[in-house]
Amino acid sequence: MLKEIGGYIEFEHYSGNQFHNNAIKLNCARNCLAYLIKACNIKKIYIPYFLCDSIWKTCKNYGVIFQFYNINEQFLPIIPDGNF
Repeated sequence: MLKEIGGYIEFEHYSGNQFHNNAIKLNCARNCLAYLIKACNIKKIYIPYFLCDSIWKTCKNYGVIFQFYNINEQFLPIIPDGNF
């Protein structure tokens, strides 16, 4: 039986093999983004309009400039200024 856990991985209830032995264990998209912002020194990012507010709030918390974009019928990004 599958248990729905949403966007948060409950490590204390997780059992099984990891895909990568040297992986950094992060339990949600917000923490993954925060890690990448710090590790890669991200200053600006484009994010889709249809996204959980925790993503743009994370960008704000780390002083990252963000710009929203739409997607087309093929689910490809439409970047407002034409650059990505």
